[in-house]
Amino acid sequence: MKNHSRLTALLLCLLLILSSAACSSGEVEETESTTAPETTAAIIEETTEEVISVVAPPETTEAPETTDPTPTETIRIIMQDGNGEAILSALAEDKYKPLLDAREQALLYEHSAEIELSKAENLKSSIENLVLAGESRYDLVLTDPFIGADLLNSGLLENLSGAGIGITPESIGTRRSITASLTVGGGVYLFASDVLVSDIGATYALKYNGEALSSDPIEKALAGEFTTELMLTYIAEAENALSVGDVSPVTLFRGAGGEIFTKNDKDIPISAVTSGTIFSTAYDAAVELYSSSTEDDAIFTLQKLSPLAEGEIFLPLPKIYSTFKYSTPIDQYSLSLFAAPAGVISGSRLNTLITALVSCSNDYRTTVRGEITEKGAKDAAQMLDIITENARLDLGILFGWGDIRDYIAEGFNKSTPAADLLANRMTEMRNKAAETAASILAGKLGIE
Repeated sequence: MKNHSRLTALLLCLLLILSSAACSSGEVEETESTTAPETTAAIIEETTEEVISVVAPPETTEAPETTDPTPTETIRIIMQDGNGEAILSALAEDKYKPLLDAREQALLYEHSAEIELSKAENLKSSIENLVLAGESRYDLVLTDPFIGADLLNSGLLENLSGAGIGITPESIGTRRSITASLTVGGGVYLFASDVLVSDIGATYALKYNGEALSSDPIEKALAGEFTTELMLTYIAEAENALSVGDVSPVTLFRGAGGEIFTKNDKDIPISAVTSGTIFSTAYDAAVELYSSSTEDDAIFTLQKLSPLAEGEIFLPLPKIYSTFKYSTPIDQYSLSLFAAPAGVISGSRLNTLITALVSCSNDYRTTVRGEITEKGAKDAAQMLDIITENARLDLGILFGWGDIRDYIAEGFNKSTPAADLLANRMTEMRNKAAETAASILAGKLGIE
């Protein structure tokens, strides 16, 4: 009996233990379904992140901030508002902006200089007021040829070559041929510079598409033998030889060596229309070329310098005789020039500023030359040198003296022979008007 009681007691204890275990198991399942306990891995991961964020040393690889040097010189330039030709201005094309930034950095770090560019609604009036007031507010004027010629004729520009600075037709870094063509009485009042892209983009040449002809015009041009006579031979043998498009025939006349204005022994522009044989020969040759031109796909196309397609090349315009130099006309409508206001020059300082500005613009020259020649024939760069080295701008054309330019253009369009043009009384009257204007200019510049 006692044994039975003990057995019953043991069974009751066992049931109590099992019942307690079952209840405990139910609580765990409920707990897991609501809030999972943190695992060892989770604790380690969280702790590791906290430790890294707390004990990691501060970053020391970042370069310390630097500041640009403070410029000690400012190149103060004023230009006509709306003049989009200047690479100096914010109107520059997007592709040139990196070059503009690089130039500014070079000016700052190499010459401790910066550019301050101002714009005027009426450039001539602004310069005139400053000159009369004796104010030295600007170092340079950035102008188109027409306003520049007006400033020159009004006595508002400084003779840079006579003021102790190194701007002469032979100066390194400026477009010597254009600058030389703009001299008056040996003085440099307006100068073209490679600082500007437009001094290349305004240059006329013949684009040659590589068609086979009786002789190679590239070799002839490099040898200095590309003449109007040879050009007329090409026109005679090729169905579509020359296209001048919308370009004024006066460009062709000037390229052939004809001059509307020449200079006397005192370097004063005078009318060249009555200079005789040279004018007649150049004029008649250009008229013949122009009257034979075509607007179809042509072997030769008269146009401004621009990027070349594969195998194309630019040739200089043909000259009258092989003994002449090539003559490369510049379009005065798309060219920008520099000048200095009269009376405000400081020789050594301005010389330093101009030298800095030009020397820090080398990338412009490289880029523009590359755009023109990179896809062209193998002699493209050498030919470009010939063209740009002979580029010039007739100062007389800027003034439009006697409307001779328009009158000669009319003669071209009507294919009027040179002899008839010269015999016309109106031409003689306009020549006299031009020479009178030249005398007035010489007087204003103090040249007898």
